[in-house]
Amino acid sequence: MKVCLMIEGQEGVTWPQWVALARAAEEAQLDALFRSDHYRAIGRGDPNGALDAWGTICALAAITSTLKLGTLVTPVTFRKPSVLAKLVTTADHISGGRVELGLGAGWFESEHIAYGFDFMTTTGRLDELEEQLRAYADAGVERVMLQHLQHEDVERVAVLGEVASRLR
Repeated sequence: MKVCLMIEGQEGVTWPQWVALARAAEEAQLDALFRSDHYRAIGRGDPNGALDAWGTICALAAITSTLKLGTLVTPVTFRKPSVLAKLVTTADHISGGRVELGLGAGWFESEHIAYGFDFMTTTGRLDELEEQLRAYADAGVERVMLQHLQHEDVERVAVLGEVASRLR
């Protein structure tokens, strides 16, 4: 069994707290530290949001040595596939191959509006998720976690492929 820690980073987690969480997770020999990818707080009602998920992962990759790092989940509506692939590849290189990418369709409408992201229909977001998964598969992403979220309910989780998240 693998034991991982998932943190809702948009709820006011500061950089010193991320560092402390990562160090504690490594000391406890946890397998991974995952974070949500939101720009705006959900539970606190604070519109100021959080540190960028992939910026945080890149920084944590540089100061950790054993933890796998990743998102649960990155909405496909936030970044173009080429931009996200570059971010994930950068984090994977910094970490020495310890990065996992979790993808989702996106659900938080007010966050999309606040940050200028297109909040398509549910069908549109799921179509975009399918398109991005194809793009990553074509680019050689060997492992992608797919998590389709509608509002706050997890609809399904599928694990594709075998182990790494590196691009060829």
